[in-house]
Amino acid sequence: MKDVGSIRRSQIIGPFGPGSIVDFRQPSGALLSGVMQGLEAWDGYSGPSNKGLNDPNLIREPRLEAKLAIKGFRPPLIGQYTFQNEKRDRVLPVRRFPDWQSCPDCHVIQKSGMWAPSRGGDSLHCGHCVGRPAVVPVRFVAICEHGHLNDFPWDKWINHKPDCEQPLLKLITVGAGIAGLQLKCTGCSETRSIAEAFSPNGIPGHACRGGRPWLGDYETGCEAPARTTQRGASNTYFPVVESAITLPDWRAHFYDRLGANRSVLEDFDDDRDMLLRIIQKRVAPEWEGSESAEEICDLYFEAKDKDAEDAVADLKLAEFRMLSTDTRGSELGKKDLLNAAQEIPAPLRGLVSYISSVERLREVRALTGFTRLKASVAGKPAPSPLSKSPKDWLPGIEVNGEGIFVALDQSAVQTWETSPAVETHIRRLQSQWMEVKIAAGENPSSLPAELSARYILIHTLAHALISELSLESGYSSTSLRERLYVDSNMAGLLIYTSTSDADGTMGGLSRQAAPSRFEHSFLRTVSSQELCSADPLCSAGLASNGASGNHAACHSCVFLPETSCESFNSFLDRTLLCSSDLAFFQDLSEGKPRKRTLPLSTNGPTASISAPPSHIEAVKVVQVPAFRDELGVIEFGNTLRSNDPIKLNFGNIGFATPSGMLLLSRHIRSAVDRGIVVGHTGEEPNGYAANVGFFEQCGIDVPRRQATGGDNYLPLQAVDLRKWRSDAENGSLSYGELADQRVGRMARLIARDTRGNLFDLMKYCLREIVRNALEHGNGDTMWVTGQYWPTRDTVELTIFDDGIGILGSLQRNERFSNIGDDLKALRLAVLPSTSGVHKQESSITAGSETTDDTWKNSGFGLYVTSQLARRKGHFVIGSGSKFLRIGSSRYVKGDFSLSGTYVSMNFSVADLQRAAAEVGTIVKKGESIAQRYVSKDADVFASAASKEIFQ
Repeated sequence: MKDVGSIRRSQIIGPFGPGSIVDFRQPSGALLSGVMQGLEAWDGYSGPSNKGLNDPNLIREPRLEAKLAIKGFRPPLIGQYTFQNEKRDRVLPVRRFPDWQSCPDCHVIQKSGMWAPSRGGDSLHCGHCVGRPAVVPVRFVAICEHGHLNDFPWDKWINHKPDCEQPLLKLITVGAGIAGLQLKCTGCSETRSIAEAFSPNGIPGHACRGGRPWLGDYETGCEAPARTTQRGASNTYFPVVESAITLPDWRAHFYDRLGANRSVLEDFDDDRDMLLRIIQKRVAPEWEGSESAEEICDLYFEAKDKDAEDAVADLKLAEFRMLSTDTRGSELGKKDLLNAAQEIPAPLRGLVSYISSVERLREVRALTGFTRLKASVAGKPAPSPLSKSPKDWLPGIEVNGEGIFVALDQSAVQTWETSPAVETHIRRLQSQWMEVKIAAGENPSSLPAELSARYILIHTLAHALISELSLESGYSSTSLRERLYVDSNMAGLLIYTSTSDADGTMGGLSRQAAPSRFEHSFLRTVSSQELCSADPLCSAGLASNGASGNHAACHSCVFLPETSCESFNSFLDRTLLCSSDLAFFQDLSEGKPRKRTLPLSTNGPTASISAPPSHIEAVKVVQVPAFRDELGVIEFGNTLRSNDPIKLNFGNIGFATPSGMLLLSRHIRSAVDRGIVVGHTGEEPNGYAANVGFFEQCGIDVPRRQATGGDNYLPLQAVDLRKWRSDAENGSLSYGELADQRVGRMARLIARDTRGNLFDLMKYCLREIVRNALEHGNGDTMWVTGQYWPTRDTVELTIFDDGIGILGSLQRNERFSNIGDDLKALRLAVLPSTSGVHKQESSITAGSETTDDTWKNSGFGLYVTSQLARRKGHFVIGSGSKFLRIGSSRYVKGDFSLSGTYVSMNFSVADLQRAAAEVGTIVKKGESIAQRYVSKDADVFASAASKEIFQ
């Protein structure tokens, strides 16, 4: 026996359990691929006195034991044992698999027994190649849906010529991908492509051989097709794990004291007299406790009765009830479960019935089996066994941690899930699921219990909460897990993190349940799911095929790492959470309710919007300019001031840019609201523009369709500024703090990550412009969009608010009350410290004060962003009757015709590290300008937030 490597114990109860394929790097550098052996092998290497339930590290969890009909859980073997005065390691054996190996130099493949072993015996080598290179495992293996695992039939894949006497095989590459791999016989020169083996109907001409190398045998009679897959593919092993949160239970300690005597007693538990005599002779003399033999016997039968109840009971119902109980100050919370009830924030009352901070919990996880090809969801497909015969124990680990428990209001959920619209939506998902299963050749007898409105709602909420809490708790999303409590009597979820360390975790997650923290986290959770960068494909369910039970769910919004999800990212739909008329939390949305749009039919070359009869005569066709021509869009907007009826021709809008889309949408929306737009002509509206919300914001109902383009964009969206201001005041936040919290998701949609310079730069620019809209614009709604083009190394951000405009904002301050020109106001607005001297503004725009000067209104945000943009591209600001475009070498000014404030910036991101150094120079120059030109007695120093971009 040779030591081939090490694996963390927790990974054995997961991706590297019995039956899995694991790669180990040997000391010589050679690669060994092996299959982890079954449970029979555990006893073979644990020592004669530590087999089975005699393991000194045996884990107890009575409720889970009763459910799985076993007597305990054994953690993966560690340490040493003594056998015949010799110290031996407790190890988990591995069997070499696949047996076929390949030489990396000559590409010959053959079974392991045909290669030359190294002197140390830890690797195999090719004796025919110079340098005797170590051979490597072949890339492909054969698996089936019943969990069998076999070597690919290399020796039977080629039809050799009759005169072939030395069939030596080579795996050669003649092209790219799988199609370029061919198996060749050097004896008869016959070849065959490996691509033929990847048929969805199985390996042509080769049935599954029923191999179970983790058990060392073959199972006959398998009729499932053998499928080819790569050795390291994720579909070769899906662990099936059962778990339970430990609740206060006297049985665990009682069974520990019984020890090995428990198995003896179970042979006589139908004869109380005999059982009592055995207890008196074998148990009572060594009993650790004050109970008499009679009392021990009574406790034994009481424990057995409780086991029988737990075997058929729902584990989670007991957990749900305990998590809905405050255990502080009681015996219940001293060891296993410390649960502290929290006050429900006002906005959530009526929707959420209970919130608690789970400050301590213990979870036991047990590996019960595994599947291949497909993960087991709702018990299907049935898992493959870990041992040849059933055992009275299973592999398991115990972990300690913390979490947050949330229970939704039962009456509110029941009212919602029985509404006609929700029932119709769920029936549609159920029909899609059934149709996909039947089309795949399956004949399901019933629908999965998870395909219900209640489960999908709570499951989607759990995923959204994990995504949000991972940004605030200090734990990554891969460290957080969900545990769902869903049936007719339950509607709750537990988000928790845990570690095998006995001390558990540090409390960063459970603290987020405090009312002041949880309210903001929950509201951000709901609002963050209103948009997805894959919309409208995602929101319309086009990103899901129905087999998973998903609707509006994808990797860009609610999907999580599989370690965090109970159902392998199935049964998710964010339209039930928010952003639709079906949403349970639609009243918590931060976004402004969508305005009703006017339908534009596209059945013919022209279409019409119902309008007064007087508008039907002499309709003028107006050519909509190209999106990328920002100045042309501004000029176009000026032509829409008349009230004459028009038809819009979208034939030339072309490539969509954020600035062009937002400007056009506001101009066209104004015309639609005035009733002068009566239809459109030309080609069908641009698909990409529809995809990012352009026509929706115009008030034109255009069918959405998939469009080409990148994923790094922020869809055109409206934000309710009144709601944001209210949230800031209720949360005692300055507008700068609120903006910093809210724009992070917007920046992530553009940068596709929450780390790196691009994300930091996007967040900074968005925060400073949004903050100005909150503090000075006094508007009700803000529109925002943006995009990053990696191949062009260009990013563009555009924001518009419907407030009082730059001139109106400045005139509220005594120092600028005499300014009567929009152009002068624009030029003054991009100077440093201009808005920072607004000390006389009303309390509505003041925001909450902070204890330090990090978020003070220094008036440098707009100045710094405009200077960054002009150095790397250009900056445009428009308000009232004028706009100003600032580039690296010149200013462009012109007429503007929208009430409110428009800001757009376009710049290169090639050298963002230099931008960090430039900020200091820009701020220092700005402070000097502010002292000389803006106001001698104003606060002319930039705040810490305005100085710092990169985190």
